[in-house]
Amino acid sequence: ASCRNLGVQLVPGPSVVSFPLVEDGSLEIDGSVIAPAGIRGDVMFVATRKGLVYAVGMTSRSILWRVDAKNPLREPPEIGESLVYVREDPDILYALDSRGHAAFTMKLPALPATAVREYRGRLYFGSADGRLFALDPEAAGRTVWEFKAAGPVRDGPAFSAGRIYFAAGNSLIYAVDSNGKSLWTFDPHDAVDAAPATGGGRVYFGTAAGDFYALDEATGKRKWVFKLGAAP
Repeated sequence: ASCRNLGVQLVPGPSVVSFPLVEDGSLEIDGSVIAPAGIRGDVMFVATRKGLVYAVGMTSRSILWRVDAKNPLREPPEIGESLVYVREDPDILYALDSRGHAAFTMKLPALPATAVREYRGRLYFGSADGRLFALDPEAAGRTVWEFKAAGPVRDGPAFSAGRIYFAAGNSLIYAVDSNGKSLWTFDPHDAVDAAPATGGGRVYFGTAAGDFYALDEATGKRKWVFKLGAAP
């Protein structure tokens, strides 16, 4: 569904929302949607727990295509640079092109504990046994490298400027380069509850104690920490 604004002027910029909002339209699909949906341009990609993947035209409010994964799904689709990735439990990854045709299917080298995400032609994910993987989708999912962390990889990966960020172990934030070399680690001395995200030269994350951090992307040095009222 899309929404329209009631006479309030939006300021141009990314992800700007102004209120109040009202429903402008809706479209019924088969099954319970797994949040969140993925967006590329004017197309929204959604997966349902029944195992269906939809591409929905947001302006036209129409279903562009539907793919049946044949098995129940538990995770939303991940939007890559040109493909859409859907993981069938537990370790089978499907890649769909812009028309909903299967580009390839691969068996992952370990059970993912994070989302499987594309960045600059590589697929990245973390595992419960403490490894971050970089795969080459053009070589049948060949493992390019793997990085061993101090504990289970729990959140991420996030990306910026050729670097990969993720949370692992009880409380560590890691940064590695595109070759799998460690750049820095940061320990907030508390469990990471809000997965790392990047923007404006910063890495942001939150802890179970209610602390919200901003780190310098390149060095991992703390820029600031904000005390929230509760865990994010």
